[in-house]
Amino acid sequence: MSKGLLFNLVLMVGVVAFALLICLAPSLAVVAGMASVAFAATLRWPDYVPKWGFYVIVGLVPLSAIGGHLPVPVVNSLTKLMFLLAFGWLLIGGILGNRRFIVGPQGLTAMAFAGSAILAYIFCEKTDATFPVLMRFLNHVLLFILAINVLKTKRDVVILFVVIVITCMVSVVGGIVSPHLWGHLHGTAGERLAGWTIQDDAPTFGFFLLMGILISFYHLLVTRLAWLKVALLPVIGILVYAMISTYARSTFVVLVAAMGFTLFKLRKRLPVVFALLCLCVITVAVAPLIPRAFYARIKSIGRQFDSEGQRDPTVQWRLDSARIGFDMFMRSPLVGRGPGNFPEEYLAREFRYDRAYRPKSVVGNTYVSVLYQVGFIGFAVLALLMFMAWRDLRAVKASYEIKGTGAGPPAFLNDAADLLQILMVALLMFSLFGAIEKEKYLWTVLATAAVLARIRREELPPAISAKPVEG
Repeated sequence: MSKGLLFNLVLMVGVVAFALLICLAPSLAVVAGMASVAFAATLRWPDYVPKWGFYVIVGLVPLSAIGGHLPVPVVNSLTKLMFLLAFGWLLIGGILGNRRFIVGPQGLTAMAFAGSAILAYIFCEKTDATFPVLMRFLNHVLLFILAINVLKTKRDVVILFVVIVITCMVSVVGGIVSPHLWGHLHGTAGERLAGWTIQDDAPTFGFFLLMGILISFYHLLVTRLAWLKVALLPVIGILVYAMISTYARSTFVVLVAAMGFTLFKLRKRLPVVFALLCLCVITVAVAPLIPRAFYARIKSIGRQFDSEGQRDPTVQWRLDSARIGFDMFMRSPLVGRGPGNFPEEYLAREFRYDRAYRPKSVVGNTYVSVLYQVGFIGFAVLALLMFMAWRDLRAVKASYEIKGTGAGPPAFLNDAADLLQILMVALLMFSLFGAIEKEKYLWTVLATAAVLARIRREELPPAISAKPVEG
């Protein structure tokens, strides 16, 4: 085993151990994290410090509600602490000239989105949520910059996928065995799984699990390793059961559509019998555990088209929030109404008879949410960033069809581009039902697309890589 591979395997195990340590003792996890950074510096591995920090940040996404907060001003969470260590180390290395600081066209576009958020903040009326939400926007753009700088090899991308799946599993197992949620096994609890505790937002946690499920499902279909197929089947089953236990109907609809898109993309490579067999095994294993309440929630989607008295209130709530959000956007279409200002305007007296009773903290639609908060300028920039990511992924796949580029598909970068396209389609579909513009997985997927394109360009012969590869 090569030294580099051994280190990366140790790094992956360390991320999982750190996530488990957070569950048991957050304060001890902080000490362990700082000790690990000091250890890495002592061994003169400066490049691995920001990478390690990035993996921990991504790993903490589905573990955000299990004790990751610190009683420290400003740096009040483990995520912020790890971000400051990782990004600070990256900046210091760039200033000292120890490493090249990468921005690129995608990074500049992400920074332009941050600029649109700042512009919206300057011109909007301030509320208690305006500045904190602005900082979330800026932090996620910086996470994008961190990702395109620390993910440099195919192995780095593999570890990223593994970290997402494993940390989703850690949070799911903690949630399922929690005494608060034993009733899920009998279908009588009525509580919605939201990770290790029931304090987080269940649909958002379902969105996190959706990413882990799709990564696992794709690798189940394409891998040639029998042991990995056997290992992934129960992982997918557990994650699907956990996602159903969130009772998030929109996530379930997106999962079915995304799995169908996966099978469509692999139609030329995948035996139909094998694909159907995998789906049947997962269905047979999960179906007996599905609570009856979940079937009732799925059926309730159709009630939206019934008479007024039979309409589902949560669906109406989403429609009301999107409509009001768009109306408010039209009052300031260029720069928007400001980050995080939606709750107060949604509850304004003028909308008293034009909305569902339940208060809403965000617009139930990413597209309207972005338009409302940062206006058409921010929306156009984010759309451009997504277009650039999709173009990069198509370029990676198209490059394998050029003569003289070496091995053709299936190759890792080709598979990774396929997988990221599937994740992007799922993100775009889920955006119709929820606001995810401030979710770390969205920005991580967009950054990883740029990383794949860069790695592929470095692999191509000079005469080919000098030419733009059209997708």
